[in-house]
Amino acid sequence: MYDGWKILVISFLVSVAVAVVVCVLFFFFFVPYWEARTASVEVPKVTDLSVEEARTLLLSGGFLVAVEEIEDPRTPRGKVMSQDPPAGVRTKKQQIVRLKVSSGLETVEVPMLVGIPIQEAVELLIRKGLKHGETSSKPSASLSADLVISSEPKGGTVVPRGTTVDLAVSSGTRQVKVPRVLGRTLTAARTILEGSNLRLGEVNWVTSEEHAFDIVISQSPEAGTTVSQGSTVDITINREAY
Repeated sequence: MYDGWKILVISFLVSVAVAVVVCVLFFFFFVPYWEARTASVEVPKVTDLSVEEARTLLLSGGFLVAVEEIEDPRTPRGKVMSQDPPAGVRTKKQQIVRLKVSSGLETVEVPMLVGIPIQEAVELLIRKGLKHGETSSKPSASLSADLVISSEPKGGTVVPRGTTVDLAVSSGTRQVKVPRVLGRTLTAARTILEGSNLRLGEVNWVTSEEHAFDIVISQSPEAGTTVSQGSTVDITINREAY
């Protein structure tokens, strides 16, 4: 009989111990967990932030995050455009906040086109995913006809794929007439030639009693000759013998 009471007491004490353990677990683990799950928190504003910044802010506040990328050329790539629930709404933790994030537009670099034939330039633009826009023509002092002088946007500029690129193409070297520099000093002759987009070439010196000293007495090509812009003009200057 004594053994029976002993067993009953031990069973009772074990039951009490188990009950105490269950209560401790309930109040110290389950209750805080449940309160955290059911607590009402305010959704922070994450629009206009980068998706990385928004994700970090929401996760630190106990929210879950779902991201959807939307193509929008007006919004920089990776920036949050909208959120649901909106900022300021109170909700439970572990609530999923859905973000719409701009994927922007795919960008490409405008190729360097100066100095290459127009047809080759157009083909290169197409391969890069760009569009050929307007083509203008103007004379060039250094580039032959049908070579690209410039592009807009310029080569090396990063632009959205599909951007239109305008080209300026050389119509050939501009032709100018050689001005008359006979009777001019060396300095004056140089200034006149440069004003006509020509360059002073070889300068020869002679001594002749038939002409005044320190002036140009001959030039080549002669005045009135049509030449390419940037051409040189040789002159001969009469100087006094020493």
